[in-house]
Amino acid sequence: MPPKRQPFIKALAAAFALSAAGPALTSTAEARLDPTLARHALQYTSPIEDILGIPEFEDKVIKADKLVFVVFYTEESMASMLFKSTLRKFARNNSDKYIFAKVNAKDNPDITRACHITRVPTVIAIAKGGYEAGRIEGAVGMQDLVDFTINAEIHAKLFEAMQKVKGQSKHPKP
Repeated sequence: MPPKRQPFIKALAAAFALSAAGPALTSTAEARLDPTLARHALQYTSPIEDILGIPEFEDKVIKADKLVFVVFYTEESMASMLFKSTLRKFARNNSDKYIFAKVNAKDNPDITRACHITRVPTVIAIAKGGYEAGRIEGAVGMQDLVDFTINAEIHAKLFEAMQKVKGQSKHPKP
């Protein structure tokens, strides 16, 4: 039986408070929170980070040391809302291997233009060094997302190998 709404909201607030990014617990009632509810709340927190501007995009996406999957979405797009649960499930299962971020295309038009986004949702895979390793547009299913990830990994590894070869080349750069 699922927990009641009010305790779940308190559990969610406590889960955020217990995380490194959250503030310290403020009341003794929150401190005595049922640990089962806190675990339940943590299960529903998303591993997908919100990107709120160009500096944050550069820090969390371009300068990342892992493959980053960035989803561009809008709250008004039904396809974006349908795709959200698929992406969240995929991100929960793969958050140790990849970084996941989301950009609201309507609130961040500069990032949207720079990434040549013409449709939402769009997922872009960005490899180390800012190289675009792949892109998929529209609300896709889990299997399509897995296939896209495999292809993006291959492209990212090829890009890294090319960078190493360029760095070891004795020929002058053009």
